[in-house]
Amino acid sequence: MMQISVGVNNSPIAGKEGTKLTVSAIRERLIREAENDVALKVKLEDQVGGFITIMGRGDLHLAVLLERMRREGFEVAITPPEIIMKYDEKTKSYLEPIERVTIELHP
Repeated sequence: MMQISVGVNNSPIAGKEGTKLTVSAIRERLIREAENDVALKVKLEDQVGGFITIMGRGDLHLAVLLERMRREGFEVAITPPEIIMKYDEKTKSYLEPIERVTIELHP
């Protein structure tokens, strides 16, 4: 899983292409998307400086969401993606992100 933070575009060219420029519009759109996309998680309790943290399956999953939002008229600023690691208390180290995959073989 990967996470990025999404917020209002505050660059010098903000407002040139999009019409939806507020944190509340971005928050509502992300919540609506999370209701339909079970792989997307939105962390609203960790808002820092108007940025909302979202977690997804990978960079392509998050890129598709951001491109869809851009086409809908949203202008957002994003942070670089971070890989979410799991910390193991026994070994006192971080584990590689491993996803359990089951394969069913049909005779």
